[in-house]
Amino acid sequence: MVVLSLWGGLHLYLYSRLRKFLPLGAKAQIWLALAAFLLFISYPAVKLTEAVVPYPLALSLNLLASLWMGLAFYLFFYFIAGDIFLLIFPGKSPHARIAVGWAVLLLALLTVIYGLFESFRVRTVRLEIEMKGLERPYKIAFLSDLHLGLNLNFLKFRKTVPVINSFSPDIVLIGGDLLDRDAKENHQARLFKNLKTKYGIFAVTGNHEYYAGERKALAFVKAAGVRLIRNRVIKIGDLQIAGIDDEEFLGSRWKEKLEEILKTAEAEKPLILLKHRPTGFETAKSLGADLMLCGHTHRAQLFPLHLITSAVYRYYYGYHRENGLRIYVTSGLGTWGPPLRLLATPEIVLIILTPRH
Repeated sequence: MVVLSLWGGLHLYLYSRLRKFLPLGAKAQIWLALAAFLLFISYPAVKLTEAVVPYPLALSLNLLASLWMGLAFYLFFYFIAGDIFLLIFPGKSPHARIAVGWAVLLLALLTVIYGLFESFRVRTVRLEIEMKGLERPYKIAFLSDLHLGLNLNFLKFRKTVPVINSFSPDIVLIGGDLLDRDAKENHQARLFKNLKTKYGIFAVTGNHEYYAGERKALAFVKAAGVRLIRNRVIKIGDLQIAGIDDEEFLGSRWKEKLEEILKTAEAEKPLILLKHRPTGFETAKSLGADLMLCGHTHRAQLFPLHLITSAVYRYYYGYHRENGLRIYVTSGLGTWGPPLRLLATPEIVLIILTPRH
């Protein structure tokens, strides 16, 4: 209800700004009010009907509603900037106000077009990391936050599969949020079958596996041929990989669970911690993890949300070191909500682990 109220308030604000900045007659204002109402109900309506609507139509409607969400987001920020501009430089002519209004509309539209372009500009990050206790090199492909569902994220994933295969990875690791609540198992789980690895594809749960429902998430992962690492340590050769469920599954006891899991690892063998959210660095460091791989943040996905995300998480993106613990927080591959990214390019991470001599 809170989210719906905020969504409605946003549309009221946009309606009032369009009336203020653009020369609209009485009939045009009525049509604008009707359009604002239809746009307000568009996303909730799509979500309520997606289960009974044929997949191609549901995908198209969801894409249009999500694009509007992104456009509304930037119209909000740019209209605030327009109000501030007119406060600082009050124009006596109505032409100045109209010019600002059209500038806001054009800038928001261009931002959405660029954001859609950037969301498909997947980059490849390569890391070479020396690790104690390794007997031989390992190649690991790491990706996170695929968010497969009624969106275009499957196109990005399909695009990255040949890149990952060309790397000839020993292991593929996925840091959670493989799917969204509206994922269609038959349409998207089979994409994982095209990944070629020596030891397999492993993943941990993210918060969106929780939102989708544990039964649906497990069925999707099974159909995809992905093995979940749920609150345990597995061994692949001389490499140990610890995986923990997302905090939505574990609640406030996630720190205790993380300690339990890491204490079962062999101290003399290298240890990778795969965790959805970038939290728990101190515990990982104190209990001997060598490398920690996380996702969740999307690198904020939409500027200027970076200001919030960077305040919430100490490491919200990139490669970091803490007294021997190496940390990589990826921007992820997919999008959630608006199918846009702005100053948060999607990525896959190709890691070469080599023995430290």
